[in-house]
Amino acid sequence: MQARWWLCCVAVILLTACSPTEEPPLRIAHNGWPGYRPANLALELGYIDTSELHLVELGTAIEAMRALRNEAVDAAALTLDEVLVLAQSGYEIKVVLSLDMSAGGDAIIGRPNIQSMKDLHGKRIGVEKNALGAYVLQRALDLAGMQLGDVAVEDVELSEHERAWNTNRVEAVVTFDPVRTRLLAQGGSTIFDSSAIPGEIIDVLAVNAKYARNHSGRLRQFIDAWFKASDFMRSEPMHAARRLQRVTGMEAQQFVQTLAGVRLLSNRENLDLFNNHLSGLRRNAERLQGIMLARGLQAFPVDVERLFDASLLANGKP
Repeated sequence: MQARWWLCCVAVILLTACSPTEEPPLRIAHNGWPGYRPANLALELGYIDTSELHLVELGTAIEAMRALRNEAVDAAALTLDEVLVLAQSGYEIKVVLSLDMSAGGDAIIGRPNIQSMKDLHGKRIGVEKNALGAYVLQRALDLAGMQLGDVAVEDVELSEHERAWNTNRVEAVVTFDPVRTRLLAQGGSTIFDSSAIPGEIIDVLAVNAKYARNHSGRLRQFIDAWFKASDFMRSEPMHAARRLQRVTGMEAQQFVQTLAGVRLLSNRENLDLFNNHLSGLRRNAERLQGIMLARGLQAFPVDVERLFDASLLANGKP
């Protein structure tokens, strides 16, 4: 009897030891940029489950960066310049996926009487205090042959862009969709947008380096779901927009309009960006870093080569 009881105990211990521990969901922070919405769509279409993915929508990229740095999330959807700022702080991250390129969705929107950057000389322009807002403004000034001192910059959080506009606090604002589209609907004029600097603003998935090492399966699961959802969004934009109305709070047609300013990237395009050292992510990051260092947007250089890892992509390097 005692022998049988002992054998049962051993069997229970072995079964417990061999049963897999349930892995928690991948936690990703992001803001309302339309290029990040395939993640929401993947959940809506059942390509991935809520037990496998938890999306944390925050008001600004600064909040997303803070959440990642504080390990409140495992990954964040960020622009490449924001990744450089985060890496500069000493936080160890890996870029494992290129989400999209901005193709007009980031812009400087002025009042109807302001038609060019020259018209903004001496006037107030609202900018969120982060790397992306500063970068877009600086590139617009560069191309117009102007200096930062030619405009009066006011720090305005993204959540306050429309209020600042409606209360005449500023004459223009550096913003992005969906705010860009809403301001244009109110009569605003596009003074500058990211279509003038193709390939310079790239959104990526930045992951805690330790998480990337220990949870590659979960990340591959998300990446597969991401590509399926982004393919669906490209081929069926109106259908996708309707499925996302609860999340975006936007009419389907309005959301489709915001997608015009975004170029979602396929797996093949990702492989090209990760592996082409002459014109891919590394080259883009080096160019961005040079501009940011020169303009005081970054204090010191980081090792760009160590940031990127294509191993989780289909046919990526192991």
